[in-house]
Amino acid sequence: MPCFIANAELNKFMRKKLNSLSVSVNMLITLSLSTNLPITMSLNIAPIGTIFTPYKQKFAIPRQPGLVTSAFGKVVFNECFNDPNYLRGIEQFSHLWLLFHFHQTAAQGHSPLVRPPRLGGNEKLGVFATRSTFRPNSIGMSVVKFDSVKFEKSN
Repeated sequence: MPCFIANAELNKFMRKKLNSLSVSVNMLITLSLSTNLPITMSLNIAPIGTIFTPYKQKFAIPRQPGLVTSAFGKVVFNECFNDPNYLRGIEQFSHLWLLFHFHQTAAQGHSPLVRPPRLGGNEKLGVFATRSTFRPNSIGMSVVKFDSVKFEKSN
């Protein structure tokens, strides 16, 4: 079963090769087919809030965030993070990255290959090459345009 490893020497070699091809590298992941490498890291993530959007179904969400400029959403922080100090200085940014949990599909598991609807469901692609919600850690990421902060005391 494949697992992801960080291999410094291979990464250095690949960066040199990719840079010589004028390819921008933000993150390099090497895939090892070895089965004897232990996975020793685990990560527990606790939600800090809830994202509310006008979209109720995943197929209604636009593929590109700039296509629907009239749609607004909001992030409501959990009570323990409902402190203005957590957001101090955020007004200086035009956009924010939001990490979220694909809560509606997480229990269904994942597969290394998926059939993206954009391709008519006729072609299988690797899950990391798609926007599929059926991901190994059920974590998504979106860039959103920042509008404003409104602090409200909770009950």
